[in-house]
Amino acid sequence: DGVLEAELTARQGRATIDTAAAPVGNALLFGYQVERGSASNGVMTATNSYPAPTLNVQPGERLIVHLANDMTKLRIADFMDPTWPAKDDKVPVELPTLPDSPVNNHVHGIHTSPQGNSDNVLIAIPAGSANTYTYDVPKNHPQGLYWYHSHLHMLTTAHVYRGLAGMLVIGEADGAIPLVQQNNLPVRTMALQYNYVFNRSGAKPIM
Repeated sequence: DGVLEAELTARQGRATIDTAAAPVGNALLFGYQVERGSASNGVMTATNSYPAPTLNVQPGERLIVHLANDMTKLRIADFMDPTWPAKDDKVPVELPTLPDSPVNNHVHGIHTSPQGNSDNVLIAIPAGSANTYTYDVPKNHPQGLYWYHSHLHMLTTAHVYRGLAGMLVIGEADGAIPLVQQNNLPVRTMALQYNYVFNRSGAKPIM
């Protein structure tokens, strides 16, 4: 009925990536559950998805995302607290590790409202809480491949590089190029995602 509704849950999880010999436990990942709509692979729910699930809606449709924040009791040694020290506080040599993290969501590049519970990057969802985003995609929206990711200022890099990002397709991923469709050319969406996994001792990836 012109609506894709899904629940995304951000949490620390284990990701299997090509640049590490073993599953990495210091990843931040989305679990998902499709509430309205369908899954192209038939999998309507998953716990830790890497890469994050691809969301696909048509121009003129509505995307509803229930974003739950389960990033509590984090065990990531290099996930630093970005809070600035107060005027009379001692300046830390090393920032403390962040045990819990707020989060939000940004649909990157699409033409939708930046206000309220739409594409509002100023929303901060604390750990243990949730927020519902509603994105109304205009009927004349350009088709193509976009993406969504956490855009909480001061933590955007730490979130995205650890996995809180996914592809967002409006209509056809190829932009509905006539020659592609007329010649029935195969289209494959791909995310080339930078990630960093290291251990200061130079041994195994941080688990």
